[in-house]
Parts: sequence; structure tokens; C-alpha cells
Amino acid sequence: MPLKTPSSCGESPVYFGVMLNYRLLNIVLNSQFIRVYLGILGGLGFAVLLDVVLFIQLSYLVGPWLVMALLALTAGGNLLVAFKIADFYGGRLMDSVNGGVYSEEYFVNYAAALFAGIFLVPPGLVNTLIGYVILLPPVSRFAGSRMAKYLGVNWSKAYEYLRLNTIMDTEAVLNKGDFTRIP
Repeated sequence: MPLKTPSSCGESPVYFGVMLNYRLLNIVLNSQFIRVYLGILGGLGFAVLLDVVLFIQLSYLVGPWLVMALLALTAGGNLLVAFKIADFYGGRLMDSVNGGVYSEEYFVNYAAALFAGIFLVPPGLVNTLIGYVILLPPVSRFAGSRMAKYLGVNWSKAYEYLRLNTIMDTEAVLNKGDFTRIP
């Protein structure tokens, strides 16, 4: 089904926001999405429990304050890494969309960066290790494509939506003089 534009359906851009919300609701109500989401949360919870055991054992060896300082430093550093990686891949993706070039690799890398960020943000050694392994290029491509497959995401439709949004923003600036939305 081709993507409708506001001029072809006689609707305002609000129509797209409503339809996108219905699409997200449909994805969330899908049982496959719930299984994947709960599987990720279950794996994350297991990693947190394993981290608690590791930190208790490590605190017996080097002291609790040193372990807490290490935990705080890794959590802060991983949060910055997750933001930078997502920003980098998101920037590459939007540059390709603005240039009119469709590359599935950019979408897959961005999805994998967001997936790795789920594991990098919570503090812990096991989560950190899992997050950095997901960021490795072969694992990143596999994780991003599997995530899209499980969630039912079609990258070409996502590209069409982003491209149409970019074109509509540019037309709004050129036609109506709305300089607050310059892409």
C-alpha cells in the first residue's frame, strides 16, 4: 500500500500523527512484540541478578566503596557511550534520508545501537559486556535485522515516511515562510 500524502488524501499532517499512533498501538498489541519485549526484559533482569552476585563477591575482595565507585563510573560512562552511539548512527541515517539515499544498513545499525543502549544504560558488568558485544559490527547487523523482523518493521516504509516528512518540512519552509522548522 503506497504511503498517502496530505495532498492526495485531502487531510492535514495531523492525519499522519494519528495513523502513526494507531500503527504503534497495533504493534504493541501484537503478541509477537510482547514476547520479544518481555524476553529482552527477562534477559536484562537475569543480567542484573548476576551483577548483584558479582558485586557482592567483588566487594568482599576489594571493598564495597571501591566497587560502588567502579559501578558509578561504568554507569556514567556507558550512558555517555549509548547517547553518542545512538546520536552518531541517527545522524548518519538522517543524512542519508535527507540526501535521498536508501540504505538498509543505516537503519539496521541505528536499531542495533538502540538495542545495545538498553543493555549499556543499567549499571553492571554483565549488561555492559552484552551491550558492547551487540555493538560489534557482525553482531550489530544481526541484532538490528532480527529486531526489525520480530517487531515487523519494514525499513523501506520507514524510509518513505522519514523522506516524506523531510520533504514536507522543506515545503513548509519554502511555501509558507515557516522558518521555525528548518530541517
